[in-house]
Amino acid sequence: MALLVASTTSMLAGGPSEDPLVEETEIDYQGRSYPALVVEANIAEEALKADWQDYVQDAYDVRLDGYGLFTNRDVLEAEGETFVPLSSKRADFYTRFSTTELGLTRMEVFMTLGYDVVVGPESFTQVYDELEGDVKAFIHQQLTQDFEARRATVADAIEDLERDQMRDRRKMERLERKVDRLTRNIEDNLKENEKLSARRDGVRVSLSALEAEHINREAQLRMYHESLEELEANLDALRQNPPQQ
Repeated sequence: MALLVASTTSMLAGGPSEDPLVEETEIDYQGRSYPALVVEANIAEEALKADWQDYVQDAYDVRLDGYGLFTNRDVLEAEGETFVPLSSKRADFYTRFSTTELGLTRMEVFMTLGYDVVVGPESFTQVYDELEGDVKAFIHQQLTQDFEARRATVADAIEDLERDQMRDRRKMERLERKVDRLTRNIEDNLKENEKLSARRDGVRVSLSALEAEHINREAQLRMYHESLEELEANLDALRQNPPQQ
């Protein structure tokens, strides 16, 4: 079966359960059936095209047409070229790309040698086996790079989150200390408020006593003023009526 490289835990992490596998199957291309080596991987199609183009260039010194700055065809091809060390015969080499229902990039590699003889498990077997080894090496390299990049992304995310967590813990510790301090202040203020309330009540008692005493003094003053007026009147009367000699 073809390799399915899809994340089951997150958008960033994921990996194969075994080494990359290449499916051997028959495909139809331009009305003809070809044995093909097929890989399905969770790698962007354009990235896979560009890297496969470079891989073929490095491995066989042949550039595949169909992908570039102004070109992006489904099939990359090189016709009438020699793909040493696969074979010294001229060959037509094709790679068709598509997207599966699962959103994976599907890559189908097939070729013919000489007078349009297909390369497959039953013809040019050695060439086919070597080509399969190269496709496996390529996809293994791609998946390694892809997973290393994803791992680096996840590691960076973990580092950022751990740094945020550490910062948050320090903030929480400061806030907890502040809460404790405010709680103690509230408790101290409650005790102080109780003392102040007692003092206020005492002052109120003293004030009430003073007010009562003040009222009593006011009454005494009125009484004394009345007595004084009466005495003054009496004295005036005595002065006006001295004793007769």
